[in-house]
Amino acid sequence: MTLLLDTLLDLLKSKVFVISSERFVNKDKTSLLERGVGKHPLLKPELIVINDELTGFKKIKRKLEALEEFPIFYDIEGYWDEGAWYINYIDLYIEADVSIQDHLSDAIYLSKLFQEVVVLDRVFNTACESEESIRITSLINEVLTVDLIDNGDDDEVVVQINFASVSTLTSYLDGLMNFTYVLYGLIQEKKSLKVLETWLKNKKNE
Repeated sequence: MTLLLDTLLDLLKSKVFVISSERFVNKDKTSLLERGVGKHPLLKPELIVINDELTGFKKIKRKLEALEEFPIFYDIEGYWDEGAWYINYIDLYIEADVSIQDHLSDAIYLSKLFQEVVVLDRVFNTACESEESIRITSLINEVLTVDLIDNGDDDEVVVQINFASVSTLTSYLDGLMNFTYVLYGLIQEKKSLKVLETWLKNKKNE
């Protein structure tokens, strides 16, 4: 099945607290690049409603503020076909200026629990080896497949790009959010693996 851009964006916004986005379209209006930045959904302010009127937003819990250090980025490439925008590439990732050196073995263990949906990379500054950051890359683009269809014309082959179901895409987004949360819990809150594994178990049972 092909994937509509609007379908993917709606799904992203249901799982990620998107704070900004921009779209670039070529002159022929046949291809586009959509870029956005978001935050973990736990950072989305909750509305305060009194007597059916919006009066403000609840303050983010102090212990969750460190999740601000894990911004979410996405790049989506699309093409115009039959009156709608479709997707042909997704890059969904998190870049954080945090070090996992003191929790390396536990971080590797946790990353293996999510190895089907994310990849964890450490990035070092060559000018200063003590400076480290991480990149968490979603493997959501791997559900994209390319089919070459011979339409009978020797000089023309149709490229059809397919994605898995929305439910499968959802599992990749949930995986990225959940892995980010347990990594944050490990690094920032100093939680034990036992506590984090219990949280993951409860999350799966929801």
